[in-house]
Amino acid sequence: MKLQLFPIEQSHGFIMRLAANRMKSGLNRAFAAAGLEHTAEHWSVLSALMGRDGQSQTEVGQNVTKDRQNITRIIDALEAAGLVQRRAHPSDRRCNQVFITAAGRQAHQRLTAVAEGFTRAAFAGLGQGELDELTRINKIIANNINKMYEKED
Repeated sequence: MKLQLFPIEQSHGFIMRLAANRMKSGLNRAFAAAGLEHTAEHWSVLSALMGRDGQSQTEVGQNVTKDRQNITRIIDALEAAGLVQRRAHPSDRRCNQVFITAAGRQAHQRLTAVAEGFTRAAFAGLGQGELDELTRINKIIANNINKMYEKED
């Protein structure tokens, strides 16, 4: 297997990062164009909570790949907007659980509708088989990197 490392514009990692950055900024623009005052980060946290409400703040951060400072900032913004609520953990006073509110569920529904339309446009021209292969390959890469560092964690 020949890995493309340089020039940087041809590096696999650079191209993956470019696509991820464009997806995030494009999604933020789509939300703004729809009159929604939330970001891709907000949507990802709301999505994580829709799947499993009441996670600890640390768990939410891990599920959306955000460090402690960033997840605190995001949850602070969502809480200020009335979309999530922090509650003391019933058996561990050191952590909070995060719950999505009714307003958060409504916001998630609106954000998801925009995200679905944006995603269809972003992946236009790719068939389902190609999308499945892209997902499969990205999961392999992520798992390979996780294995490289799991002894450190």
